Amino acid sequence: MKRLLIIAISCLLLNGIGFARAQTATLEKSLVEQVKEFNKSFPIELKKLKIAVREGSGLNSNEFTDDYKKLLFDIYLGYNSKIAKSKSNEEIAKKDEDAIRFLKSVLEKLEYRETEVDQASEELKAHYVYLEAKKYRLKKKAFLDFVSWQTQATLSGPFEKTALLANNLGYQAGFGFNLENSFWSFGTELAGLFGSGGISSITGLIDYQQSSVPVFGGRISLSGAWVVSSSGSLLGIRTSAQYFKQTLTTPSTAGYSIQQDKALSFTATLFTQWRYDRYYFETEFGRYIARPSTIWSMGLGMLF
Repeated sequence: MKRLLIIAISCLLLNGIGFARAQTATLEKSLVEQVKEFNKSFPIELKKLKIAVREGSGLNSNEFTDDYKKLLFDIYLGYNSKIAKSKSNEEIAKKDEDAIRFLKSVLEKLEYRETEVDQASEELKAHYVYLEAKKYRLKKKAFLDFVSWQTQATLSGPFEKTALLANNLGYQAGFGFNLENSFWSFGTELAGLFGSGGISSITGLIDYQQSSVPVFGGRISLSGAWVVSSSGSLLGIRTSAQYFKQTLTTPSTAGYSIQQDKALSFTATLFTQWRYDRYYFETEFGRYIARPSTIWSMGLGMLF
C-alpha cells in the first residue's frame, strides 16, 4: 500500500504542470483548471510530497493545509463525476481510472473526508455495475415445446357453407438467438412443428368428421421481452409466421367439398420464460392475426 501510494503521488505531482498537460486530452475544462491550480498554488506541499517520494516516507496529514486537501478532494470528485457521465466502458479512459485510484489512495493516507471519499467510490462502483448490466450479449438457445393450435377449413355444399376448425396437438422443436442485457431481451427463433388434429361438422345433410389427421410445418418468430428477475426470467411478446400442411379428405356426399385456408398464417402471442441457470420453462398464448383461432404452448429450453 505504501509503495502504491508513493507511485501514485509521483505520477500525479512530481512533474507539476506536466501532469496537467498529460491529462488535457481526456479531462473536461473545469477539471483541467483544477489540476493546474493544484500544481501552481501549493509549492510547499508539493515539495513535501517530493521529499516523501524520494525518501519513501509516509504522509503526515497535519503537514498539509486544509485548502490543499480540499482541492485534492475536489479533483477526485471531478474525476468521479466525469466517469459517472460515461455511457459505456469504452468511453472511460484508462488514465482517468488510474488517476482516481491514485487520488483515493492519497486522500485515504491523509485521512481527509474519508466517509465522502468512500461514498463517491461506492457510487462509482455502482455506475460500473450499471454499465456492465446494460451491455448486450448474444445467447443461443434450443427448445422443445408441447403445442396446441388450430387450422381452418370451409365445408361447402349446395345450399350452405360452414367454417370448420381443426384442433391440433403436437410438438415444436427448434433453436434461436437472444440479444439481451439485464433489462431487455430480443430474440429470433426457428422451429419445426408436427402433430395431428381432428375436425367435425354435423349439418342437416352431411356428417363430416376427420380424426388424427397429420399436420406438419415450420415457424419463424421475432420476440421482445422485459427481464423481470435477477435470474433473467422474461415477460414478453412474440410475432410469428408459420406454415402448416394438413390434408383433409373430400366429403363423400355428392355436391360437398372442403376448402382449406392458406397454409401461411401469422400470430401474435404473449410469453413468459422462467430461467434456472442455463435452463428455462416457457409458456406462450395468443391468437392468429385476421383469423378466429388460438395457439398456446409450454416447454423446456436450454441457453448456451
